[in-house]
Amino acid sequence: MVPIAAAFLAVACGRSETARSGTSVTDAAAEVAAPEVEAAAPPLPPDVDVRSLERQLHCPNRYHAQACRILHEFGQATHGIGQAPSGYGRFMGTAFRVDKGVEKRELVVLAASNVNAATVGPTDIPLRVAMGPLPKDKLRDGNKLAHALAHGSMPASSNKALAFAKAWTSDNGRIAMTTDGPSVRLIAEEATYVRQVGQRALVIQMKPALPGVVTPPGDGTYAELWAVTW
Repeated sequence: MVPIAAAFLAVACGRSETARSGTSVTDAAAEVAAPEVEAAAPPLPPDVDVRSLERQLHCPNRYHAQACRILHEFGQATHGIGQAPSGYGRFMGTAFRVDKGVEKRELVVLAASNVNAATVGPTDIPLRVAMGPLPKDKLRDGNKLAHALAHGSMPASSNKALAFAKAWTSDNGRIAMTTDGPSVRLIAEEATYVRQVGQRALVIQMKPALPGVVTPPGDGTYAELWAVTW
């Protein structure tokens, strides 16, 4: 009877050890489970090739003097436009449109409005930017405003263009995103790049390529604007 009892006890102990061993292995496996791998961030879009544009416009070129000047200063800028400290930045200035090799001047306004960071993508900036022309009935005061801003001063408060620029909004604003260079790029059909130097914004906007339409090299908008509110 003793040998049988001893054998039964040995089998029971063996089963207990096996059970304990199995539980230990399972717990250990759970503890050393492979960590979750985070998805890689999407690659940043390329920045505008300033040198290539300068070659396309044959800079320096008296026919594209202002576009070449802005393009050169754009290339010297080291930062993209950032969020406005006030939440709503407004700029006003001059744009030079190169269309079929011909440079034309116009006055423009730019709005930079902060947005909720939770509403944009991982490589986006919580900033919505829009740019549009100054109305014809504001052009006279607009020229005075642009001249004053370029020289570090402000016109009289009665300036109609000043009041317009401060309040201007647009439904066509686009979210800005970082690039692999200093510029930020707007998420839009037209490749639009913005950099900022102090209170001045520099914008390069290329004409979109259309099917069956030949766009002359360098055609686009080259603008410099100064902060009205920031």
